[in-house]
Amino acid sequence: MRINVETFQKLYAVSLMETDEVEKSAQYVQILTGKTDEQVNRMKVRKFNKLCAKINKAFELVGKNLQGGQPKNYVWANGRLYKLVYDIRTAGKYVETATFATDVIGNLHLIMATIAQPVRLTWNGFKIGKREHNEIAEDMLKLDMAHAYQAAVFFYLVFRESLVSSMTYFEETETEAKELVLNFIKSLDGFTMPNWSANLRTSV
Repeated sequence: MRINVETFQKLYAVSLMETDEVEKSAQYVQILTGKTDEQVNRMKVRKFNKLCAKINKAFELVGKNLQGGQPKNYVWANGRLYKLVYDIRTAGKYVETATFATDVIGNLHLIMATIAQPVRLTWNGFKIGKREHNEIAEDMLKLDMAHAYQAAVFFYLVFRESLVSSMTYFEETETEAKELVLNFIKSLDGFTMPNWSANLRTSV
């Protein structure tokens, strides 16, 4: 069972709800099967438990993919090909990234839209296309979660290193700006990293 960004965001939102695990399980089943609340409630216990077991297995597979994969340079999302650009030197990307980082999972499609460029294959090779950020974000909702996660982690590692190196500048600027950067760096430290990131920390 493949889980895209949009589905994962819905599942994650349910996981944060203050309700019992039985209710959460029912909502997980609704999200992954497309069934209504009434249909899920009318399910036989055996079928419901079988679906929950299937969902748990899917989560385990996603978890393994998140930890074991590698960031890609090209991805397909909603039937369109995109090139992922991890260069953060433009001011726009700094502002967008800092804004979206307040909720990494909830804004994952927006983060991916910041680093994704639509491309098309021609006789002369790949050519960059043009799409609005919100249009790209809509496509990114359909991106495989494992691909999005690996790309976002790599992008944030690069972004974090850039922020750390810029602290010398912030030492000479407003205290409020410095505190904002420090808090942002701290929040990135809490982001779950895949296995390959241990070696990247010293090289990005």
